[in-house]
Amino acid sequence: MTHHDRSASIPQRSPYFGAAWLLIAACSAPAKTTLARTPVLPPARAEATELDHPLTLSDVVALALERSPDREAAAARVEAAAATLARAEASLWPMVGVQASYVRSDAPSSYLFEHIDGHALPAGASFNDPGWFGATKLGVGARWNLWNGWRDELATEAAGRDVEARAAEHRALDNELAAAALGAVVDARAARELGAAAEASIATVEAQLAETQARVDRGAALRSDVLSLEVRLAEARENVLRSRLGERLAAAALRRLLSFAPDAALELAGEVTAPTREPATLDEALVEAYSRRPELVAARGAFAAARARSVAADRAWLPRLDLEARGWSVDVDSGVDFDDPNYQLGLALSFDVFDGGARAADRRQARAFARALASADASAVRAIEFDVQQAWLQLDEARARLEVTRTALAASEETLDLVAKQFQAGSVVVTRFLEAESARTQAKSAVVRATLDVERAKLELARARGALIDELLGR
Repeated sequence: MTHHDRSASIPQRSPYFGAAWLLIAACSAPAKTTLARTPVLPPARAEATELDHPLTLSDVVALALERSPDREAAAARVEAAAATLARAEASLWPMVGVQASYVRSDAPSSYLFEHIDGHALPAGASFNDPGWFGATKLGVGARWNLWNGWRDELATEAAGRDVEARAAEHRALDNELAAAALGAVVDARAARELGAAAEASIATVEAQLAETQARVDRGAALRSDVLSLEVRLAEARENVLRSRLGERLAAAALRRLLSFAPDAALELAGEVTAPTREPATLDEALVEAYSRRPELVAARGAFAAARARSVAADRAWLPRLDLEARGWSVDVDSGVDFDDPNYQLGLALSFDVFDGGARAADRRQARAFARALASADASAVRAIEFDVQQAWLQLDEARARLEVTRTALAASEETLDLVAKQFQAGSVVVTRFLEAESARTQAKSAVVRATLDVERAKLELARARGALIDELLGR
C-alpha cells in the first residue's frame, strides 16, 4: 500500500477535534507556579541566663530538657504521629459533601434528565431538538464505609502504635540529654578536683624548694637538688593548667547542652552524688530495664504498627461495602425554585479485580517492614541487656578501684611524710623525695578519678535502667 493510500484510509476527524484537543491540553497543563523564596534565617543564638543560685544536678537536667532544640524536634514528631492517627480515625466516619452546579446545554439527554429531576418535564417536548436550556442543581451526599475487611481499623491501630513509638523516642532522647548533661557536670567536677590536687602538689614542692634553697645557701645541699625540685614544680604547674583547661571545656560543653551563651556565668553546686536507687542484683536491673527503657517501648510500638499494616495489606483483596445517600434538587431555567427535592439511598459492594499488582507489592513491602522491625526489636533487647550489664560491671569496678586508690593514697602520704623528714635531714637524695611526692600526687588524682567514676557509673546505671530522670527529679 502506498503512502497516499494509507493516508486515505485514516478516518477524517471533525473540525471540532482540534479545538477540543487544545482545550483539554490547556486544562491539563500544569499551572506555572512561582515559589516564594524562603528567607534563610541565622541560627538562634543561645541566650545568657542569669542564675541567682548554683546549679544542682536536678537544675541541670531540668534546663537541659527545657532548652534542647532536639527535644522540640522530637515533640514535633510526636505531634505529626498524632495527626496521622486523627487522619486514620477519620476514615471510620462517613464523608458528607455539598455540591452546587449550573449547566447550560442543548443536549437531548441532559434536557430529559434535568427536567425529570426538576419535576418540570413539559408535555409534548421534542427530545430530538429541545433547544438551549439552563438548569441549576443543589445537592448533598454522604458515603459511609460499612466494611472493608477491617483495614481502616487496622490502619487506626497502626497509627496509634506509631504515636506510642514516637512518644517513647521522645523519652529516650530525654534520657540521653540528661545523661550527657550530668556527664558534663561530673567531668567539670573531676577537672576541678584534679586541679586542686595539682595545686596541693605545688604547695608541697614550693615549701620543700624554699627549704632546700636555704640549705644550698648554707652549703648543706647541692644546687642540683634545687634544679630537680624546680623541674617538678614546673610539672605540677603544667598539671594545674591542664586541669583548668579541662574544667573550662567541660563547662563549655555544659553550656551547649543547656543552650547558654558562651559567655554566660555558670556555677555548679558542690554536690555530685545523684539521688539514684541501685537495684540489689543485676537481674533486678535487667527486669526494670525491660519495662522502663523507652528504646524498647519504641521498637515494640514500631513492630506492632508494622504488623497491623501487614495484616491490612493481606486483606486488600477483600471487597468493600459502602452505604451511599444523596439528596438533590434541580430547577430548570429560573434557577431559584427548589421546592421538590429528590432522594436516593443505596448499598454498594465493590471489588477490585485487577490493579496491575499494586496490592501484591504493598503486601510484600508491609511484610518486609514487619520482618525488619521484628529483628530490630530483638536487637534492641540485646543492646539494652548489654547496656545494663556494662553499667553494672563498671560500677563494681569503680568501687573496687576506689578502695584500692584510697589505700594507696594513705600509704603514699605516710611515705612522703617520712621521706620529706629524711630528705631534710640529708639521709636521702632529692630523687627519692621527688618519687614519693609524685606517687602521692598520682594517688590523690587516682582517688579523685575513682570517686567521680563511681558517681558517673551510678548515673549510667540509672540511665541504662531507664530511671535516670524519674529518680533525679523525684517523679
